[in-house]
Amino acid sequence: MYIRRILTSAVICMSVLTLSVFAKDHERGQGRKRHAEHFSKMDKDGDGAISSEEWRGKRGKFEDFDTDRNGRVTREELANTAREHRFRKFDTNNDGSVSREEWRGGSESFSRRESNNDGVLSRDELSRKK
Repeated sequence: MYIRRILTSAVICMSVLTLSVFAKDHERGQGRKRHAEHFSKMDKDGDGAISSEEWRGKRGKFEDFDTDRNGRVTREELANTAREHRFRKFDTNNDGSVSREEWRGGSESFSRRESNNDGVLSRDELSRKK
C-alpha cells in the first residue's frame, strides 16, 4: 500500500511538471504568433517591411529597429533588435555576457543554453530556443 502511494504521488508530480512545460512552450509560441500578427498589421502595404509612415510607435524606436538606415524595418531587423534588447536586459553589468547571477530563469534553463561550458551566456546562447 505504501509503495502504491509513492508511485501515485510520483505520477501526479510528473504530470504537473509535464503540463507546466507544455504551457510554457505554448506561451512562447503564442508570443511569436502575436509578434508576427502585430508586424503584419503595421505592414499596411504587405511588402514585408514597415516604413516610417506605417510605424505605430515612437520615432526613436523606429530608428533603433531600422538598423540598416534604409527607412524600412524588416522582420529580421525587428527580431535581431528585439534579441539585442533582451540580451542587454539580462546583461546588467554590461560585460557582454550573462552570468548565472544575472540570469533570471532557473538553473536548468541556464545550463541548457550554456553550450561551451564557460559559465556565462553569450548573445547566441541566450537567443537559442531551449
